[in-house]
Amino acid sequence: MPAVLSKFPSAFLERIDRIVPPALISEVHRGFLDFNPTVFRINRLKSDASSVIRELEQAGLVCEPIKNFPDACLLKKGSLKKLRESKPYREGWIYLQSLSSQIPALMLNPQPGERVLDLCAAPGGKTCQMAAMMQNKGEITAIEPHPIRYEKLIYNLKRQGVEIVRAVRMRGENIDLNCVAGDAGGKGSQAAPPVADEAAWEPMQLSAPTSLEPVAFGGDPPDRAAGGDVAYETNRHDVPHRESHSDAEDERETRRRQDPHTPAFDRILLDAPCSSEGTFCVKDPKGFDHWSVDLIKKMAARQKRLLRSAIALLKPGGLLVYSTCAISPEENEEVTDSALKELEDIEALDIPLKFPFLKPALAGWEGKAFHRGVARARRIYPSPMMEGFFACFMRKR
Repeated sequence: MPAVLSKFPSAFLERIDRIVPPALISEVHRGFLDFNPTVFRINRLKSDASSVIRELEQAGLVCEPIKNFPDACLLKKGSLKKLRESKPYREGWIYLQSLSSQIPALMLNPQPGERVLDLCAAPGGKTCQMAAMMQNKGEITAIEPHPIRYEKLIYNLKRQGVEIVRAVRMRGENIDLNCVAGDAGGKGSQAAPPVADEAAWEPMQLSAPTSLEPVAFGGDPPDRAAGGDVAYETNRHDVPHRESHSDAEDERETRRRQDPHTPAFDRILLDAPCSSEGTFCVKDPKGFDHWSVDLIKKMAARQKRLLRSAIALLKPGGLLVYSTCAISPEENEEVTDSALKELEDIEALDIPLKFPFLKPALAGWEGKAFHRGVARARRIYPSPMMEGFFACFMRKR
């Protein structure tokens, strides 16, 4: 192990050695040493690959399409600062988004005309990606409770030309179906229903606030904690903020709000808040100074509530992707294991993508064997090109 990795918490390194297959551990260590290369997604709601590449070449930037990733390009020559100054970036023709962050929407594969839920939507990269896949036809409901992250979501929706999203500020654990039912907000604007678990709802500023202005990073790595294309979207989530309510209150609120007679969703993306271990980089101590086993347990409890909420909102026959950028089994296999064992109306499916970096899920952890359906889930271990990632593809019976 490179000596510099000793900057990570010793308990984290010990767990990594237990989780990662021995044949992959060296590559995982290399993945922790530096930031991944700059990758962006071409926004087909506003442009196309040939136009983007031509404009970037005129700006002195060289990019290369990434095989088997629709619309993904790697910045081969030029700085991130120069990319942000280019016309494609300024006009919303592209969205800075890591490869791992693009995987969940590709797995879910939403279709034009469908009703889709993005249960943890901010900063909006995956929401925008799904809207583009749906050709701005259908409806996406995007949920985000945190005020600042909600602003980032609204800003990115407008900038990317998304017209089918209804953005709602409420907690995903206790969706008020009366708030999310109905037509999409349209034109990328936010809806204005009452907000669950918030003191009051206030209209959000639709122009980019000062805190969301693009930052010129030059040759330095982007601030991955800032979230969204206003910085650089990875699978990493902001450090969880303290919640003022109890798990029991969440469960009571969930039961109260879920109405079985309200129309549900064809597909649901739950890219859950997590410990973000898969995005850790030794060059960014602020990215991992929040880590602890206690945090993992708290996140796993919330993830289980979110997954149950998502399953309750899914139509019979509907499809769901549960994903995180965590490495911990408690946030990944154990969450899906809990749902598969306790809920009779959900089943795991084979992942509909065939990338060589998709590795088998763990069969068990700390003496506990997982449900056989968990074997259909897949992991991406951190590497110099990819962030760590987990996904389980599910269907409601």
